[in-house]
Amino acid sequence: MPTITVPDATYQRLATVARRSNRSIEELLDPALDEIISAGAEPGVGRMLNHEEWLRRLEEWQVLVRNRAATQPATLRVDDSREAIYEGCGE
Repeated sequence: MPTITVPDATYQRLATVARRSNRSIEELLDPALDEIISAGAEPGVGRMLNHEEWLRRLEEWQVLVRNRAATQPATLRVDDSREAIYEGCGE
């Protein structure tokens, strides 16, 4: 059987969760690995979106931002100038 090396802290967390659920670490990890695979992404790697999906998500985000902006008073102004950010820092 192949082995992998994980940090001791990670192993201890896995062992604790497995023990509490009366399963082995392998039994604990197997469903999680299946879920990662079925989601179409490798662990730690974001799934690449095709152009149409990326544009769709961008447009959804833009609508969200516009709707959020509509909830703020029209007189609200944010001073994000360098001077305002560092004001009082003793420059």
